[in-house]
Amino acid sequence: MLKKIEYHLNLPALTFLEAGKEDCVPYNMWGPGERAANVIHFVKSGVGVYNINNEQQIVSENQCFLVPRGVTTFWQADGIKPWDYWWICFLGEDIPELLESCGFDGQHYVLTLEDATPIWNSIDTILTHADRAAGSGLIIQAEMLRIFACLQQNSHQASKQEEPADSYIVQRAIQLVNDHVSDGITVKELAERLYISRTKLNKIFREDMGVSPHDFIIHSRMAKASELLSKTNMSIAEISKIAGYDTPFSFSRAWKQHFGVPPAVSRAQKNDLTQWGIKNMGKNKWVRTQGQ
Repeated sequence: MLKKIEYHLNLPALTFLEAGKEDCVPYNMWGPGERAANVIHFVKSGVGVYNINNEQQIVSENQCFLVPRGVTTFWQADGIKPWDYWWICFLGEDIPELLESCGFDGQHYVLTLEDATPIWNSIDTILTHADRAAGSGLIIQAEMLRIFACLQQNSHQASKQEEPADSYIVQRAIQLVNDHVSDGITVKELAERLYISRTKLNKIFREDMGVSPHDFIIHSRMAKASELLSKTNMSIAEISKIAGYDTPFSFSRAWKQHFGVPPAVSRAQKNDLTQWGIKNMGKNKWVRTQGQ
């Protein structure tokens, strides 16, 4: 029984330069700058932000991002869940066509991978042949072609992300507010830390939480102050600082606007002040409640 295949195949001109993997430290960053060769980072776990052509994108687990040769880029790992990413670095005459066939079409630089396991295996194989022993060069070249084959097969299934993951941004915003209540964090600072505009932040926060970021910050400050008023003997001045206010006057004014009475009166009433504030009743259902 005869079985054969005829396939007149021209392999792409591809020059391997480097491969590696790294567990990034929090806020690990590169750039802004230009690379002398093309690089693809494959994210195995964690979260970070990638900037290219003055556009920010959040990149997370099972996604990859292309750093094109000669283009100004910047990337930074998250401070809480930094990347574990692997990469390949390469050059070649046929690279533009090869990248486009994988989904990197000049507008999309971040791809979601349906199954990244073959890519992890290929990079691992490349790293085990760094000794330049006989045959290592061909093995590395074969694994590079295998990686690009996986990307081509994935390209019709990959979700090309044009916008950051909104749900992640909202959760990160909540975390930043909770972590920096005492610092008096503002909506402007929140947007800057998340690499998005205030308009975008306000829109997605309202859609997900049912309140504006500004209102959420106020609620968080009041909730913190409520707990301290109810459970400690701290002075109003001390509480105002911990709740993120510059002066006792600004805190008292905000408290009265929020609850209708000054903080000293609320404390004197000996109510369970921890019931003043906000309760998460589920998505789009944030309500303010008053202790009885």
